[in-house]
Amino acid sequence: MVEFRQIIRNEEILDPNWIPSKILHRERELREIKESIKPLFDGRRAANLFIYGRTGVGKTACVKYILKEIKEKSDVAAIYVNCWENPKQHSIFLEIARQIGRIFPSKGVRSDDVQEVILNYLLDRKSVLVFDEIDKSEKQDFLYPIAQNLMKNSCIILITNYKEFILSLDERVLSRLMLQNLEFKDYEYEEVFNILKERVRLALSPRVMSKKAFERIVLEAYKAMDIRVGLSLILNSARIAEFELSNQIKEEHVEKALEKLSIKKEPKLSEQEELVYRIIKEKKEIWAKDLYDMFVERGGSVGERSFRNYLRKLEKYGLIEILGEKRRKIRLR
Repeated sequence: MVEFRQIIRNEEILDPNWIPSKILHRERELREIKESIKPLFDGRRAANLFIYGRTGVGKTACVKYILKEIKEKSDVAAIYVNCWENPKQHSIFLEIARQIGRIFPSKGVRSDDVQEVILNYLLDRKSVLVFDEIDKSEKQDFLYPIAQNLMKNSCIILITNYKEFILSLDERVLSRLMLQNLEFKDYEYEEVFNILKERVRLALSPRVMSKKAFERIVLEAYKAMDIRVGLSLILNSARIAEFELSNQIKEEHVEKALEKLSIKKEPKLSEQEELVYRIIKEKKEIWAKDLYDMFVERGGSVGERSFRNYLRKLEKYGLIEILGEKRRKIRLR
């Protein structure tokens, strides 16, 4: 009788939200985040951060790693809010209140009342407040009372995929926060290889991943520019191998996992092209002239001819539709 080994030892390690004990290939970024927060512990004013970079490049993992250290080693209030999960000002305030131990009902309480409780609690306490996916919040007005009242003892960190998002923030907020930029660049192929190799070591039984299967997973994650794609492929390939009673994850299992995986393949765009596409994604549908005006307002620095070339490129990639001849309307696909 053939004996089959268990392939998956710890599935949690393949969860994108799992925070490892050591973050690989983000030493510079971790150091800069720590240096920004450190003045709080010396009784001085911290530097606030605007963190940006593509999805799946370690932004959230690094910040959560440092927040975990802060909670374990100090009495500083470490607060993390995901603005995609909490897009409205009211839900953001409720989430902050929950994390400081002040529970309110989801309905029947005014935002101003929740805000007052939060500010009173944090006013004389040191705190680090992180707003992840800040671009997903419906408005950023909630930042103003925080910036106005808590700057002396707090560090504010904003995280987004989009560098140009900072240009949409209210001038009053920007002048108070004085944000320092921190870019998370795309991982190199070798870095993707090392990160996924470590996850395989921790999550799977020894020697169950074939060399070809692993190399294929790394390649797909690198092509997608997203570590999460690699984690999903490792997990689903392992599940398929177990279901088929295989002792090893083979390339055929990766192929089957790929068929089930929905990867949003957005082409690599230049910074200016990304800015154009970002505005279109926000507006869904917009006249070309209005789009160009917004592009320039947010820092776009090319003429209308190059701008039209950007639109043609986005249309070629299947990201947008260009409607009409003279007064062209741009629509997100």
